[in-house]
Amino acid sequence: MLVPLLCGVGLVAVGIYLCLVYFLICRKNRDTSTEVYMQWVQHSKIAVVLVEFLLVALVLYIGAKVLTAENPLLKLQGNTLWGFVCGSGLFLLPIAWVVGVIRPKTYLETPKHLVILVAACYCVVVYSAFLRTEVEFYYYYGRYLAPFMPIAAVFAALTLDKLRARVTLPVMTACLLFVSPFDYFLATHQDDTRMTWSVLEDLSNEIDSDDCVIVGDDDMWTLYLTLRATTGAAMYPEMEDPETQAAELAEQYDHVYYLGNGKWNDSFEHQFQQVYTNTITQSTDENYSNTGRRIIMFPLSYQEVSYTVSLYAYWGEEQNLSYPASTCANTAYFGFYPLEGNFCWSGSENASVQCDLQKRDYNMTVSLGGAVPLYQIHQNPYVVHVLVNGNDIGTITLDDQQNDGEYTLPVSKEVLHDGSNIVTFQSKLWKGSCVMEDDERELGIPLQDVEFEAA
Repeated sequence: MLVPLLCGVGLVAVGIYLCLVYFLICRKNRDTSTEVYMQWVQHSKIAVVLVEFLLVALVLYIGAKVLTAENPLLKLQGNTLWGFVCGSGLFLLPIAWVVGVIRPKTYLETPKHLVILVAACYCVVVYSAFLRTEVEFYYYYGRYLAPFMPIAAVFAALTLDKLRARVTLPVMTACLLFVSPFDYFLATHQDDTRMTWSVLEDLSNEIDSDDCVIVGDDDMWTLYLTLRATTGAAMYPEMEDPETQAAELAEQYDHVYYLGNGKWNDSFEHQFQQVYTNTITQSTDENYSNTGRRIIMFPLSYQEVSYTVSLYAYWGEEQNLSYPASTCANTAYFGFYPLEGNFCWSGSENASVQCDLQKRDYNMTVSLGGAVPLYQIHQNPYVVHVLVNGNDIGTITLDDQQNDGEYTLPVSKEVLHDGSNIVTFQSKLWKGSCVMEDDERELGIPLQDVEFEAA
């Protein structure tokens, strides 16, 4: 109803304007050239009244709506016209408006001046009064003000153009000083950040178009549509029992993933394995928490909240559980150096791998991605003690007979917990410079994979 009403009002206004033009000019002078027209307009009291009406009427209307609101300060904070005032330097538009009201004939000197007045009244005042009455958070919703801000600036420049420099220079200086802290803050901070590209790219690399993802409630609004677009995978909201849901979906897709926060990892069952995790810091305009208490809604700080995004792969009851360095180095390997090819060198005498298991008997296969230089480090044999949750389950011996490949050890359910378990590899460290002079690291074993098979 509002748009047809405004169109009707606009047509009536145009009709009145044309009638006034005819009354002021055409009936009194047959010469309707631009110069003659402007001369008549400049000396017309009706034209001056019309200019005053354009400048004052809707501004008073907007001010009355703010003052009569239940919470005037809250109403002012979200007012679009107030957004224009603050965005132009706080002082520029009010001073230009006052000068314009005092000197209305400024806009009647040339057709260009009149066009600027009408454009400013429509794009700033009418827009603020009827078309977009509220712009709550100026940083985020600044796109609703930005297209018309140049018109407001040109209007102010035209109005103040004839004032002396001793007036205009202090005004412009004050405006620049007002906006400079906010401009600097915007230039040096990320505004309204919900997700980082690096995390989105990492998740997209883990998921293929033939897979599906069960998305937890916390990540629905940021990652559901995003990952569907970037990966082509099917996305499903989390139901009450994600394990049952995953088991049903596993019959339809190559892989099933669960996307949730890190807290879920504390209680999930053995059918899921964490394949990726990262921390995201969300930053939002501080004025979310200052609504109703501040006049200037441009913040100089953001609310920052960190949370964890974790991706879990569904393995199912009958599948083996594997923790390869190629996919788990950043999430489950502790005390290891960064990934080299498909393995990681241990860099601690107590390097460990976090594994999510069921309390049952397993055969654990430890795969090494290379050989330990036994003769260069003068340790032959090289013995590695293996512990699960602090319990010794056996040793891996590297010697002339076997110095790489796979080693299998039994793991009793007596040493396991339902959920998270820690497999520790205890070994003496040797200097990497024994093999390569430039290698200053202290190394242990080149771990490639830890895999569990139900016994």
